[in-house]
Amino acid sequence: MTGSAKLTCIVLIACFQLPQAVSAQESKTDTNQEATKPLGDMTPEERRVVIDAMSDEERAALKAKNKAAMDKRRAEWQAMTPAERQAKRKELQERREAMTPEEREAMSQRREAAKQRQKDKQSKRPPDAQQDPPL
Repeated sequence: MTGSAKLTCIVLIACFQLPQAVSAQESKTDTNQEATKPLGDMTPEERRVVIDAMSDEERAALKAKNKAAMDKRRAEWQAMTPAERQAKRKELQERREAMTPEEREAMSQRREAAKQRQKDKQSKRPPDAQQDPPL
């Protein structure tokens, strides 16, 4: 399996099996229902507002939880046999085909936004950190 195929598989898994998003912690002064809604159920704009309102510690905890969930999914995927992976891919493909066109479009937009965020993140790194380390 090529590197891009592996990356595609990881992206598909991440898109379809995202863990329940971390619920935004209630603000002590804000009783707004938006603040108690899981981040995954919010629009990108709502999510950005909630995340921007979080303290540095809360953001760090959210980032650590998301990283741990991604590491767990990666480990589970790597522990699968090729036959299990193929069955999982088929299941994901069937789930994707069962989506409405609107759901597919929303998923595509989320994927493109994630790609753009990754590009933006890479462009903000210092020039020496952008290069891959020598093998």
